Amino acid sequence: MGFVFQHASLARAIEAVAAAGGSEPAEAKLVAQNLVTANLTGHDSHGIGMMPRYVEALLEGGLHPNRQVEVKFDAGALLALDGCAGYGQSIGLQGTEMAIARAREQG
Repeated sequence: MGFVFQHASLARAIEAVAAAGGSEPAEAKLVAQNLVTANLTGHDSHGIGMMPRYVEALLEGGLHPNRQVEVKFDAGALLALDGCAGYGQSIGLQGTEMAIARAREQG
């Protein structure tokens, strides 16, 4: 039999772990919300079960909190981005926002 947790309490716990790993509050909240949402929508492979691996990656130096996307190539409608080993939840959001802005500019 499994345990049942309230999603808000679980998100706060995951947020605390991300913050302890060095994430600023906004990033810690984003990571936690994304992981919990993944579980709630049936995508357990991308849910809170990822947190132990994230902690390992932080300790090993393969994951770096609070990273910003770097533009490596800019050809108007085409961008090549580097996530600088940041959290995918944050880097993905930044890249998506850049893509939306660029689509509006370029048509």
